[in-house]
Amino acid sequence: MKKNSRMNLQYVLIIVVLVAAFAVCVFLFEMSVKGIRAAGDDSGAIRQQTVTYVFLLGVAFLAIILMIIDLIRKYRTAIIQLATTDELTGLNNRKSFIQRYQELEETGGLHDSLLFMMDVDFFKQVNDTCGHAAGDSVLSGIAAKILALGDQCLAARWGGDEYIGVLINGKENAVFQLENLIREIAEETFPGDVHVTVSVGAALITEDLDLTAMSERADYVLYQSKKGGRGRLTVYDPETMTVEGTASTEKKAPKADRMYARQQALVTFSETKEERQQEEKTGKTLMLFQILNVFLGAVNYMLPFAIGGGILIAIAFLLDGVAVDVNSLTADQRSLFGTITPIAAVFKGIGDRTFAFMLPVVSAFLAETMGGPEAFVSGFVGGYMASTGSSGFAGAVLAGLLAGWTVRLMKNFFREIPRHVASSISVLLYPVVSLLIMNVLMVYLIEPGAGLFNHILTAMLEHMSGFGIILGAVVGMMMATDMGGPVNKAAYYFGTASIASGHPEIMAAVMIGGMVPPCGIALATWMFPQKFTEAERKRAPVTLLLGLSFITEGAIPYVLEDMIHVIPACMCGSALAGLLSEAFACTSLAPHGGFFVFPVVEKPIPYFVSLFLGSLLCALVLGGFRKRKAMPEKGI
Repeated sequence: MKKNSRMNLQYVLIIVVLVAAFAVCVFLFEMSVKGIRAAGDDSGAIRQQTVTYVFLLGVAFLAIILMIIDLIRKYRTAIIQLATTDELTGLNNRKSFIQRYQELEETGGLHDSLLFMMDVDFFKQVNDTCGHAAGDSVLSGIAAKILALGDQCLAARWGGDEYIGVLINGKENAVFQLENLIREIAEETFPGDVHVTVSVGAALITEDLDLTAMSERADYVLYQSKKGGRGRLTVYDPETMTVEGTASTEKKAPKADRMYARQQALVTFSETKEERQQEEKTGKTLMLFQILNVFLGAVNYMLPFAIGGGILIAIAFLLDGVAVDVNSLTADQRSLFGTITPIAAVFKGIGDRTFAFMLPVVSAFLAETMGGPEAFVSGFVGGYMASTGSSGFAGAVLAGLLAGWTVRLMKNFFREIPRHVASSISVLLYPVVSLLIMNVLMVYLIEPGAGLFNHILTAMLEHMSGFGIILGAVVGMMMATDMGGPVNKAAYYFGTASIASGHPEIMAAVMIGGMVPPCGIALATWMFPQKFTEAERKRAPVTLLLGLSFITEGAIPYVLEDMIHVIPACMCGSALAGLLSEAFACTSLAPHGGFFVFPVVEKPIPYFVSLFLGSLLCALVLGGFRKRKAMPEKGI
């Protein structure tokens, strides 16, 4: 852990040095140009100075980009592993297992295969009597034995102390392997002198049933194993319609009796009301954790678009700021800032096009996760409508969830139809119907609601135009409220409109309010490392870069994991930054760019001080109120 902390600190220090060098170059260039113009020479000397300092800026920026690439390369493998595996056991996580199962199903790789579900007997007693560390050792030890089954076994931690897996080497071999696995676990002595047994239910996979139906079969016979004495394997055979146990064989009960038997097994396992309530609470927690993983996965797909597009847009404003005297521009010309010079227009165009895909990607990922590949297109279109409308990130999330639920409902409605008909429906009916429903909901419900909300907020801000520093605090706080949602958009549009109306100080407060959340969170991870997980600390350098580039969405992964503490802390820091920006009378004619457009900000040093103090307050509030979350690294 100490080695990783030192490496992270080195990266942070190098990036800080490069950013400082970048700022020095910008400051020297600005001073040189002002000096030359004061001497009355605006021709060759200015061009020479421009070429020199643009070259220096390019070198500094290239060094920063190389550092970012190195960071991304370093953490890419770790990010993929975190997204697909269970951290404690090293097995696949639930989402990864479902994806790989579906891939095998589509390629016919599940023929003559056995699906099994495994549960640790009386696991709660292990935690209560030996401690959670011993319980974790049991779970990881059992996972190691499952992994030892080799490539013929696709397994995952399904949740809590329950495992799921597929053995693809034939039914007889699979049963033999599972019986040996149960025996080995029963004979194993785990750390803390702990002995446990496992109950297993298995079902032969058939082509006419999906994973949900197959897991229900395996789950049913799993509880038959528990009811039969635990520490045993029971196999459900759909061909003979009997339940085959390793110790005995019994006829398949009617549906009502099967449900009663399962309930009886549950009652036997949960001996008290308190234990049953605890199990229900654990199930709800696991469900929330799965939903959180879906949102984090969507954000991980979004961030490359935000990083690439946002930085290219920032470069465009920087290039125009270097080549053009901003103060000499008319109001109409200021609205074109970032596209005035040809090279800036190229960067701005690429950045805008890249940035435009950010919300559609989020929406499409959520839709596909909820409803499968058939929901991808309607989710993507809904996200595009949110990005071009007024609902923003919140609208894209709603669009993705609605698209996924729509397709899922249609799949449930048509689940009884033959497979050859279902394939045609999935191609023709699901995308068309979900697209129609999505457009109706977005056009007549979500977008009008967000537009009305934005209109109300804009009118409120216009009435506050004469309140100076209070208005700066309000727009700064609004930028940190929903991280790209309707409130954030209302403040940003008000700031850009203020440039044309001759009040660029409002745009400065808006921009710095949007920079504080990622910067403050990154600062908090370094000031209070014990309050953040290892994954959160590793994301900090990229989060800082996003904040400096005025990409507020960089804070979203932290918001999803701890909204109660992160949002208020960010709002406090952004409000202070906006207030100080107004108090220092800082102005910005650039509506985007963050740190890259500080050269065109009036009073850049007080502006930077406002950013630092706002980020510091955000970090102090977040670190002060957040509970300790960091866990020891595996193996330490």
